Parts: sequence; C-alpha cells; structure tokens
Amino acid sequence: MSFLHAQSCECLKSKLLLFDIPPTQTTIEGSHWIHYKPISSLTDDSPIEFVVPGNGKEYIDLAHTMLSSDVELKLKLNELKELKLKLKFKLNELQELKLKLKLKLNELKELKLKLKLKLSELKQLKLIEFK
Repeated sequence: MSFLHAQSCECLKSKLLLFDIPPTQTTIEGSHWIHYKPISSLTDDSPIEFVVPGNGKEYIDLAHTMLSSDVELKLKLNELKELKLKLKFKLNELQELKLKLKLKLNELKELKLKLKLKLSELKQLKLIEFK
C-alpha cells in the first residue's frame, strides 16, 4: 500500500470507528454560514449562478456547502391541458437528481406547487423544459 507521505500512518475511516471517542479539531477557530443570492434574474432557459468571493483569510469547506431553495410555482390555467416540468440537478459528475412532473388538467383553474431543496455540493441547477 502506498501512502501520501512517507511518515504517514495507516488509519480507518472515522465512520467505521463507532465506539471510539472522536478527536478534537483544534485547527479551525470558528465557522459561520453565509447566504448568497443568484447574480442574475431567473429565466426559463438560463442556469442559476452564484458568485462566492474568496479571500485569503477564510476557507470554504465544500463538504459542508449546502444549497437550500424554496420554489413555488403558481399558475393560472385557462386553456392549458397538460403541464410538463423537468428539473435536473447536477451534484457532480457521478451523482444526479432528476425530478419529472407531468400533470393532466381537466377543469383545474389554479395550480400551486412547492418544492423545497436542500442539497449539498450542488454545482448546477438547470430548468430543462417548461411548457
């Protein structure tokens, strides 16, 4: 087995050590959450983009990055017979979450849809199709 450093020792993943007392982290003095809003207005065919400015004094922990969004669609339907909605969330190249919603409407005059998302490590949110 090769190690990253010659003086590095072998260890187990901490999730497998169920009954051991976890070590105390002493290198980070504190942490806080920062809320960022999208940089552009939302449209049907554009991705939602965020700008996270960096500086040399703070560290962004990507393992604890979280996207929390509340989506509410409120539609007044007159002659719409069918609604198709596809949302695609790219977490990274290996993970993907797809949500497809297809409704057939008879005499429904108003539709309210609430979708609450909390996804960690979300890199791109894209609205694929909305008819």
